[in-house]
Amino acid sequence: MSGGARRLLDNIKAKETQGYVAPDRLSMALVGAEQMAQAVVALDAAVRARGAGVARLAVDPRWDALRDISEVQTMAKSIAAGAIR
Repeated sequence: MSGGARRLLDNIKAKETQGYVAPDRLSMALVGAEQMAQAVVALDAAVRARGAGVARLAVDPRWDALRDISEVQTMAKSIAAGAIR
């Protein structure tokens, strides 16, 4: 993991202790920190919260690193089907 990714993740986790951090932002920081399992958990929280940051999960290149994970594919299909908006 790069130093920049670690600093970003540490910064987001610090903000999380002070208030709300959108789960899609946390998920992206975790992807950058190469913590994919935790990134999927945060992404699931973002999908369940109907966060705007995941509306284009199936096509947004920011989610490319997670797209091959079956849970993420299921989330993307549910969004595309309108089950989660």
